[in-house]
Amino acid sequence: MFLRGLTLRNFRNYRGQSLTFNKSVNILVGGNAQGKTNLLEAIYCLCTCKSHRTHRDEEMILSGEQGFYLKGKFESDGDHFDIELVNLLDGRKRARFNGKSVERLSDLIGIAKVVIFSPESLQIVKGAPAERRKFLDILISQLDRVYLHDLQSYQAVLRQRNELLKQIRDGMADSDLLTIWDEQLLDYGLKVVERRLAVVDRIASYAREIHSELSGGESLNLTYLVNGYDASNVKLKELLTSSLEEAREYDITRGSTSVGPHRDDLGIYLNGVDARRFCSQGQQRTISLSLRISEYRMIKDETGKNPLILLDDVASELDSTRASLLYEMLNEVDAQIFLTTTHLDELAISGEFDIFDVIEGTVKCRG
Repeated sequence: MFLRGLTLRNFRNYRGQSLTFNKSVNILVGGNAQGKTNLLEAIYCLCTCKSHRTHRDEEMILSGEQGFYLKGKFESDGDHFDIELVNLLDGRKRARFNGKSVERLSDLIGIAKVVIFSPESLQIVKGAPAERRKFLDILISQLDRVYLHDLQSYQAVLRQRNELLKQIRDGMADSDLLTIWDEQLLDYGLKVVERRLAVVDRIASYAREIHSELSGGESLNLTYLVNGYDASNVKLKELLTSSLEEAREYDITRGSTSVGPHRDDLGIYLNGVDARRFCSQGQQRTISLSLRISEYRMIKDETGKNPLILLDDVASELDSTRASLLYEMLNEVDAQIFLTTTHLDELAISGEFDIFDVIEGTVKCRG
């Protein structure tokens, strides 16, 4: 799969731009704050319907404008398709697939698959549990549309339960009403946890091998944690049920649900220790790189399609040895790659590629 063309209007610092890309490697060159990362963000948005940098969609709208427009022209196994996104300042969003309106943005997720390597990827290791859940959710959603439906259903039930908890706390509802929401929360929650657990088990095998190569033999292990417990060693339904029951009074007091897959975590351990707490930032960067490469390989192996690869100034975050290993891996993959850099001489990319100069929100191919 590859992105043939991209149109941006009023997106970040892009007033209006239409581009055509190489099927292999596309190198975006320019100084800081010129728009290189913004271009990768636009591609990522078309694939996942969200930014990898911000939760505030209005930040992506060019200052003084009412909204942005993105259009990507994709090709996969000879089939051509277009994805369009419109995001307005008032919060309204619209999407089209091949010119036809899409009822839900989530219907587009997984059609054009993508993996991004960026400075923000470090948060998978050193950030809060929400960052690791997001990593898993985006990966699994690109592989399994049923999972995305179950996750959204869980989130909808969670919102309803939290609203009821507040009403019970304030004396406006009876606690017996929680039973029906608890049953639904457990049903969807169990499906979400089981799918996450299965994916963690598979991606862990990729990550162990890749990280050992990148680090010179260090041991990386991943564990899915439910309430702090290794989920592979517990009876999930019993644990989820008992956890919800035990937390009921506490949840009523605080007015929100304190246990469930929305609070779970991905345990990342290097040589047996918690990577978030005890590893150096250099080690954490290598782990995040290993996870992203694992994500790419897993998507390719399970779908038979190469996802787009986006790399945002990754070489500058790595030492020379790890950067060289990364480029060796990239030169071996049969995928479309977009990468940013401030200096071309930093790159060790072989094969066919196009170079694009990025200056103040304007992109020109060197041809």
